[in-house]
Amino acid sequence: MKKQVACLALIGAMSYPVFSENVPEDLLVGGSYLVQANGQAGIDDLIVAIEELTPEGSEVAATELIPGSFIYHITYLEVDSFIGDQVGERIELLTNGTTLNWSESDYLFGYDEDSEGQSGSLWVSGLGLSSANFLNQYAFNQLELKSAHQRSQGEGVLIAVIDTMPDTRHPGLKPLLKTIDLVNMGSDPGDQLTGNRLDDDGDGHIDEALGHGTFVTGLIQATAPKAGVMAIAVLNDDGIGSAANLALGIMLAIENGAHIISLSLGSETESLAVSSVLEYAAESGVTVFAAVGNTGTWGCLFPARHPKVVSVGANDHAMQLSPVSSYHAEMNMVAPGSSVIIYNGVDDERMVVGPTVGEQYVAGTGTSFSTAFAAGTGALIRAQLTDLESNQMNLGELGTKIRKRMTQGPNHVEFPNESGQTRAVLEALQATDYADPVPQDSDVNGDGVADGADLAMVLGRWGGLFSSGELHREDIERDGIVDGQDLARLLGGWGSP
Repeated sequence: MKKQVACLALIGAMSYPVFSENVPEDLLVGGSYLVQANGQAGIDDLIVAIEELTPEGSEVAATELIPGSFIYHITYLEVDSFIGDQVGERIELLTNGTTLNWSESDYLFGYDEDSEGQSGSLWVSGLGLSSANFLNQYAFNQLELKSAHQRSQGEGVLIAVIDTMPDTRHPGLKPLLKTIDLVNMGSDPGDQLTGNRLDDDGDGHIDEALGHGTFVTGLIQATAPKAGVMAIAVLNDDGIGSAANLALGIMLAIENGAHIISLSLGSETESLAVSSVLEYAAESGVTVFAAVGNTGTWGCLFPARHPKVVSVGANDHAMQLSPVSSYHAEMNMVAPGSSVIIYNGVDDERMVVGPTVGEQYVAGTGTSFSTAFAAGTGALIRAQLTDLESNQMNLGELGTKIRKRMTQGPNHVEFPNESGQTRAVLEALQATDYADPVPQDSDVNGDGVADGADLAMVLGRWGGLFSSGELHREDIERDGIVDGQDLARLLGGWGSP
């Protein structure tokens, strides 16, 4: 089947039209394209052209990803490869700068370990690990989280975890503010939490991503315990998803007011649609963190290598670059993400431990988990950036400010290729030391006392929605809505600093 997948190009520097390049056949998603039309007439012409080539009565669906951008996800029923070839050729002809500015086929990506470049995290069960091992792991001490939490716990910040669906029944997870399932489209999560016991992707491993989102979410909640977390599932139990769903997932995070997005996933293949959404996220004041990958060699996955994304590698218990971590000029920092498994016991001081499905805890290795620690630390910093401060700067500068604070620590890892390049080791205490401690929950506006001004803010936000450009401090209970429970908490702290 003749289809195309795009190479990354920054929208501001793009010359039209842009065609995409070929990728392996087995990564293509049939009947699914991502395009930018040249206005409404362009998208109308595209729909008519596809309808002419597909069976009568087949529906061609067009979903705009970014409002007003004319960037669309196009889907249709592809009954055979002949129709697929015809549609691909027609879209290529229409990508002429008049009808379409650019086009690309949807493609598969994930977290997995294969050569197509997913983030490759792995974990080991059966070690008898418990919540005590989780709480005692080296990462928390290395980040100096106990002291950092005296300055910030992520109050008023919403983190979107875009991954597999977390097991919300796990006792180690706090309630999530919202879950969105783009894999099962709102049906029973099923395979997401139990697995289907099949090797769906033919890589020799069964349900290898089961619990990945649970692990990542657990680390994030421990790092930023007062931040709200929403989960958006874009990967199945084998860790596979599509570029279209990734782009949609990022947009849903923005629409729900997320400040931080965690992407413990990636691919060697780049996408114009995902790149455009990442640009939009940055302009909206959202900071995106992504894993560089686990090849142990020079390289960096997409979207981690996108310039608006904070890219995270892994260090070990000794603050050295993890042997599994990729490294690259585009890598911004490293964070804990390496475990040393010993066979005569459990060593908390050399293992990253997280929750997984079925009320279990496992030890993990990979930049997926480094990304979780970095995203959580990003939330600590974002909570310290008051609305007054953020309103005084362009929203697009928030991500740069957060990245800068996270990369100024005293410790660095060296690249193993004798290039002399180094990257900062993430230290949460140091990163939160540039601003005053976050105010108490009832002091909504941060002026030092809970009073009428805070009451006015709570009532003004009653039952409403938040944007990514403002902290959600009126939601004192951190349950996703401002209501009587928040009012009760405010009145309970009335007059107190």
